[in-house]
Amino acid sequence: KCGDATARRAVCEVLSRGEAKNAKAALDAQNAAPSKAAISPIDAETQKVKTAWARASKAARRRFVEDHRAELEALMGIGGSDES
Repeated sequence: KCGDATARRAVCEVLSRGEAKNAKAALDAQNAAPSKAAISPIDAETQKVKTAWARASKAARRRFVEDHRAELEALMGIGGSDES
């Protein structure tokens, strides 16, 4: 359904790099605005986390921080025996 060979080749390249789950997603990414197509996987994941955080209640946020405190502190370079 891609049409010409150039479009098919581009879709195959996107699929082989794992940047799309199927041909439709690859075509959509190819036809999207450049800013949408250039989003890295890390940026996409970060946006998902930000969206989930923004939608969560204050109680849920507090529980998340409590459950992941050690990992968050390690990522931020605070806490533990490194501080004097």
